[in-house]
Amino acid sequence: MNTLRLARAPWAIATVRARLVPAGIVCGAIVLALTMAYGPIGWGIERVTVLALAAPVFIAALSWRRGIYIALAYVIVEGAVANILYPSVAGLFIKDALVMCAYAGFAGSLLKRNEAWLVLASVVRPFLFLVAIVVLGGLNPNGVPILVTLIGVRTLLLYVPLYALGFHYARDADAIGRLVRFVLITSLPIVLFGIYQYVAGPEALAALGEGFERTVWMVGTEATEDMIYRPASTFAFVGFFGAYLCFITLLSFTEIHSKARAMGKGPVTLIFWCSMVAVVLQSQRTTWVFLPIAVVLIYVLNGTVKTTLRAAPVWVAGVALAVIIGAPVLQNRLPVLIEGGVFADRIQATSAGFASTMLTSKALIGHGTGMALGAARHVTGQTPGAFESGWYGPFYMFGIWGVLVYAWLYAAVLHAAWRGLRALPGDRRWLPSAIFTYLLLTAAVSGPINYPPTNIYFWLFAGALAGGSTAAPARTPQ
Repeated sequence: MNTLRLARAPWAIATVRARLVPAGIVCGAIVLALTMAYGPIGWGIERVTVLALAAPVFIAALSWRRGIYIALAYVIVEGAVANILYPSVAGLFIKDALVMCAYAGFAGSLLKRNEAWLVLASVVRPFLFLVAIVVLGGLNPNGVPILVTLIGVRTLLLYVPLYALGFHYARDADAIGRLVRFVLITSLPIVLFGIYQYVAGPEALAALGEGFERTVWMVGTEATEDMIYRPASTFAFVGFFGAYLCFITLLSFTEIHSKARAMGKGPVTLIFWCSMVAVVLQSQRTTWVFLPIAVVLIYVLNGTVKTTLRAAPVWVAGVALAVIIGAPVLQNRLPVLIEGGVFADRIQATSAGFASTMLTSKALIGHGTGMALGAARHVTGQTPGAFESGWYGPFYMFGIWGVLVYAWLYAAVLHAAWRGLRALPGDRRWLPSAIFTYLLLTAAVSGPINYPPTNIYFWLFAGALAGGSTAAPARTPQ
C-alpha cells in the first residue's frame, strides 16, 4: 500500500500542476493588469489587460488542450474583467480570442496529422445546417443590421465547435475527471465571493466601480416587503452566476456519491456545501426547480440504495445548512415559485408568440439572425421582445426551420452523449450521469444556448462525454 502511494505521488503532483498552470496564468494576468493600471506605472487598464492576456492567448494557439483549460479559467472571471474595463466591451471578446486560438491549435494538429478527425457525422450534419440557416438569416428580406447579424453568428456558432475539442480531448478515460476536477477546484473562490457579496450587500459591490454597480440586481416585494439582493459574483449578470451554480452543484453532488471520484471527499464536500448555500442566497428560481429534477434523473440513471445511503449525510447536511442560512430568501421567493405564476406567465408569453406568428410569413423566414439575442441591444438600443424566451428564440429568428435544426442538433448530441454514458462501467457512471442530466435539461429549456458559462460547458462536456465512448483504458500510475 505504501509503495503504491509513493509511486502515485509524483504522477498526481505533475497532473495537478499541469491543470493549475492555465488558471494561474489567467489569474496572474488579471492581477498584473490591475497592478499596472492602478499602481505606480499607470499604463491604462485596456492596454495592460491586452498585454497581460497575450501569454494565455499564445499558449492556447500552441496547445489546444491547454487552451481548453485557459478558456475554462477565463469564463468564470469574464464578468469581473468586463466590469473593470467598463465602459469598454473589450473584456467580452477576450474569451472569444482564447476559444479561437484553441481552435487554431486544434486545426494545426489536424493538418500536421497529430490528430485524426473523429467527431461523429451525426453531429456534424445538423451543425452544418445550423450554419446555413444562421448565414441565410442574415439575408432576411425584412432587413437585419449587419452588426446584429455578426453578433448572431458569433453568439450562435462560435462555441459549438468546442464539441469537437471535447470529443478529441476525451481520448483517455481520465479526461472527464481532469476537466471536472479543474472546474470544481476553480469554483470555490467564485462561489465564496458570491456568498461574500450577499453578506456585504449591494453597496459594497457598487463601491468597486461603475462597471460593478451596473451588475447590482435587486428583487422583492413578491411575497413579503423585503428586498433581496442577488449577487453575480465574478459574472456580468446574475442569471449567468445562477446557471454556473447549477452546474457546480450537480458535479459536486455526484462526486460525493462516486467511488471513482476526481477529487477527495473533504474538498468536494466543502464545495457542495458552499454551492448549496450560494444557490439559495443567489435565489435563481429556475435553478431551484432544475436541481431536484436533476437529482431524481441522476438517481434513476445511476442510483443504488447503498450509494444513496452513503452520500445522504453529506447532501442532507448541505441542504439543511443552505436552508438555515438562506431562510429569509426562501421565505420571500419560495411562495411565488410554488404558486407557479412566474413560470406560467413565461410559458403563456412564449406560446402566445408561437400562436401569433404561426400563420404568417415569419413562421417560414423569421425575423433574421441575432434578432432574438440580448446582445443585439448594443446595436438596436433596446432589448428584443423574444429575449430569454427559450425555444421561441430560434423560431423568432429563423421560423420553423430554426426549431427543427436545433431539435435535430440537440437530439444528435444527446444520443452521442448517452452512448458515451452507457459505454462506461457501472462504478464510473456517477459523474457522467450528472453531465448527461445537465445536457438534457439545458437543451430542453434553452433553445439556442447563448449565455456564458453554459455556452462553454454544454458543448465542451457534451463532446467529452461522447468521446469517452471511444476512450482508451484508464491510466494506471507507475
